Amino acid sequence: MARPTKSNEEKLCKSVAFRLTELDFNIYQKKFMASGLKQSEFFRRHVLTNSTTIAAPSRTAARAVLLLSKVSNNINQLAHRANIDNRSGKLNDIVFQQILSQLTLLNDYVQVMVDEARK
Repeated sequence: MARPTKSNEEKLCKSVAFRLTELDFNIYQKKFMASGLKQSEFFRRHVLTNSTTIAAPSRTAARAVLLLSKVSNNINQLAHRANIDNRSGKLNDIVFQQILSQLTLLNDYVQVMVDEARK
């Protein structure tokens, strides 16, 4: 499925270029790299809104997001396996629905934890 196109008002159609001294560039680079954003997103988010204080995500939070993403992937694999086993008759519909219900709850919880870790 293709991404929805943006309206004319939302299209990024203007390019901004500027030069920095080596020292200024190093400061700028450290800030956008610490933010975890791409340069253009960093500029739009922080310069255009006058939000120049950068709070870098902690290493613990970044690790938590990585691990929670892996857990989410495993949940998806378990749901896929349960679906295959249900279709082949290895699971009855009641057990299958219980498994999917628990996996959905677990996935929702993991998503909340990912969102919290990214804050």
